[in-house]
Amino acid sequence: MDPPNIIIYASHDTGRHISPYGATTVHTPNAARVTREGVLLRNAFATAPSCSASRSSLFTGRYPHAAGLSGLARASTGFTLTADSVHLANHLQRRNYRTALFGLAHEATGGDSPPAHLDALEFDYRKHGYRPAGELVDDFERWLTNQDSSRPFYAQICPAETHRDFRIGNAQPDRSLGVAVPPYLERSEALIEDLAWFQGSIRNWDAGLGRILAIIDRKLAANTWLIVTTDHGIPYPRAKASLYDAGLEILLLMRYPTVLTAGTTHDQLISNVDLVPTILEAVGSGTDHGVQGRSFWPLLTTAKYRERDRIFAERTFHTSYDPVRSVRTSGFKYIRNFESVRPDWYYSEGVERHRTIRGVEHSARIMRQADPKNRPWEELYDLKSDPLELDNLAERKEYAETRQDLARALFRWMRDTDDPLLQGPIASPSFLDNIRALQAIDP
Repeated sequence: MDPPNIIIYASHDTGRHISPYGATTVHTPNAARVTREGVLLRNAFATAPSCSASRSSLFTGRYPHAAGLSGLARASTGFTLTADSVHLANHLQRRNYRTALFGLAHEATGGDSPPAHLDALEFDYRKHGYRPAGELVDDFERWLTNQDSSRPFYAQICPAETHRDFRIGNAQPDRSLGVAVPPYLERSEALIEDLAWFQGSIRNWDAGLGRILAIIDRKLAANTWLIVTTDHGIPYPRAKASLYDAGLEILLLMRYPTVLTAGTTHDQLISNVDLVPTILEAVGSGTDHGVQGRSFWPLLTTAKYRERDRIFAERTFHTSYDPVRSVRTSGFKYIRNFESVRPDWYYSEGVERHRTIRGVEHSARIMRQADPKNRPWEELYDLKSDPLELDNLAERKEYAETRQDLARALFRWMRDTDDPLLQGPIASPSFLDNIRALQAIDP
């Protein structure tokens, strides 16, 4: 079989807030179509609840601390991919693929990052920028019209939806099917209004997906693999920026008519660090050195598959330094807070500074955990009986063995992946540059 064309449509902050995952108040008919005609991975998670860190795993197959993205890619921090972190586009170029980027490559660059950070990705073509889905799909269609069809292509389309501000792309608030309030937040009119804007942004995202499907149907052969995903959970308190499931859960849909069985659903644990090795195995070349994820291509093709019994996640920087690590099984979540100085509701970070949600930081308190006390060093949750992760079991004697087993697994993962946190607090590249500049004054 000829290698497939590959399109990745990767949004910001959408979590699983679409109809294939049970969201009944959003208009996502095109996502539903992909699910009917392809594969739904029900238990896919990000390696990090922050844009750049998660995307570093999605596009390199390495954990954020190994890929160089312990924080957001932006000029103020200096974070970008390490030289030995090979981007999916580069992997595929070595396999005779044409490569094109449409949208923000936030896995390497953001804000006023140096142009060299984007240049290092070496896309054959790029139309870079933080722009809405409609514009990006226009660019993709124009690019596709002028391409030599004798070679397969890889297109990375990363729309600004559903990141704040939700008005991008002229989105409008959508209450037509009602508004669903996440159960870990207090209901308020301000929150409902903000969620309506979020739902409008999702509707625009889905419209962009519909146009991609139309282009595939009209211009491309059936040998095109469409992968639809997002970087992390929704942009609300106790979701984005946290290591609770609401911050790490991601949508992951695939359509590949000549290979994948339509209407298939998989419930196995999947990490987005696994996508690159999966693609590399699918194009018939095996996994390159340095990739830390595990291919789930056998799962997709009904071959023998050794499923994961645990997945790992991390947060080091988002808008400030706050190192946290976690390990999750199908039944339990263990979280280790290494600088346990901020209260539980600190995880409203990423929303409270936006005027579009003014007042929500006061009303959207975590149910049954509203007290502004510091987070404990350890958190343990029984995901079967407590899926919202509200009842911390870490200090209960009857769970001591489970806590110790998961803590041991977390430490071994940190050790085996050379997590720099084991050597002490992690400094941002800009901090190190600042220190060197100071030292240069008096050599």
